[in-house]
Amino acid sequence: EPRLAAKLAKHNLGIDYIDDEKLYDQGARMEALAKGKIDLALTTVDAFLQHGAKHLKDGKYPGVILWNIDESNGGDAVFLAKDRKSFDDVKASDKVCYAAGTPSEHLWDFASLAFANLGENLATDNGVVAGDCYKKLQAGKVQVAVLWQPFTAIAEKAGYPKVFATGGQADDIIIDIVVANRDYVVKEKDALVKLASAYFSTIDAYSKDKAGHAKFITKDCGADCKNDETLGLAVLGGIDFLDYTENACLWWGMCGSAVKMTSRIRKTGRLLAAKGKIAANKLPDAASILNDSFLGSMKKEREEQIRLASEVAGDKTKAPKKLAASEKEYAYAADKKDG
Repeated sequence: EPRLAAKLAKHNLGIDYIDDEKLYDQGARMEALAKGKIDLALTTVDAFLQHGAKHLKDGKYPGVILWNIDESNGGDAVFLAKDRKSFDDVKASDKVCYAAGTPSEHLWDFASLAFANLGENLATDNGVVAGDCYKKLQAGKVQVAVLWQPFTAIAEKAGYPKVFATGGQADDIIIDIVVANRDYVVKEKDALVKLASAYFSTIDAYSKDKAGHAKFITKDCGADCKNDETLGLAVLGGIDFLDYTENACLWWGMCGSAVKMTSRIRKTGRLLAAKGKIAANKLPDAASILNDSFLGSMKKEREEQIRLASEVAGDKTKAPKKLAASEKEYAYAADKKDG
């Protein structure tokens, strides 16, 4: 991302993004992290718990979570064939498609536990990516498809019923995170402090420049978005990029609130165990896979900025004196169906 790269270049730092199809597989990604072939991995909480357990190093998970990137808030959703309106209309003979080993599979695991009639009985006809599942839904090969953006926007526009979505019925289910190799955290602490600062500064800038963000997302989306910025905006609309304050205050408990992150790790672990993805006794203690030092190092800096802004604003201007963030509430049409 050019803005992040420019900020890091001031510190003579750069990021080598590895786009290797082999590492699309989360198990292979965690193995690479454990062996030090990659220093940082972008993954999800569920994928890290499930696949990190297969690649322990000295009895520990191969990395630690540094901060949260985003929360899916509608970008991942379950769609049905047009002749079905709700999960009540799903038949035992129907087939479901999701991209195996991705957040789509985790969302389906949650949905199939939440709605008893789905159970474990539906046959699967899976794809590699969401686009595969959308094509199968269009062709009538499956009657249920779990999609991500931009295909959620494309499917909605085409009139396929969206009956289950993140942010709505499945709040906090899919959380993207940054995970660092344990040895790398020790060796390159200063570089990671600079990365954290540059990253959150970039997120702050994009929060004020939605058009610029959509333009970048559209380009990054490639062929799936077909150079259509309305689809780029749709992708952006389905993702809540978490800024520093949301990370520190809502998720990591640095503002006197509960540590939401530990609760999410425990809940995700229980879901994975219930679906047979990992043995319950293999799940890590949440504290053992979290490292809040980089968020913590920024807290004093951010609070000092707030204090100075308050002083400059003067007595008559009410400026916040402490970091604070509130939960977002999401509402989707899908909430009106299937409870």
